[in-house]
Amino acid sequence: MNLQARHAYAAGLLDGEGTIVIRKDGMLHMEMSNTFLPAVDYMASMYGGTVHARKLRNGWRQAYVWQVRGKSACRALEQMLPFLLIKREQAKLAIQYRADKIVLPRKDKAARQCELDRREKIRLAISNLNQGVS
Repeated sequence: MNLQARHAYAAGLLDGEGTIVIRKDGMLHMEMSNTFLPAVDYMASMYGGTVHARKLRNGWRQAYVWQVRGKSACRALEQMLPFLLIKREQAKLAIQYRADKIVLPRKDKAARQCELDRREKIRLAISNLNQGVS
């Protein structure tokens, strides 16, 4: 399978089983869970990050979780973006968030608050998209 096809496959996994969020601490976080460990390992082999077993629930099959954060998550989204359908808008916002992120000014409180407000607006936009709110 060529590299473009591998990114397309990964995008399908993320669209169907994954999530993209910006945590309240400002960290870009992406994860995908599945009961089929090779699918989860595939994401880690393509984009890095970690894989762990989710706590087993009574009567449920074992699920595995792939997680990646920060720059690595952004690079993964950039590679999957052309192939994402369901999570395309979240990915675009997350990439924009990382690209535009500046060091918070220490002395200029107005500029600091403006940047924090901008970050929160993007975080909430992604959260709303994840919940189906437009």
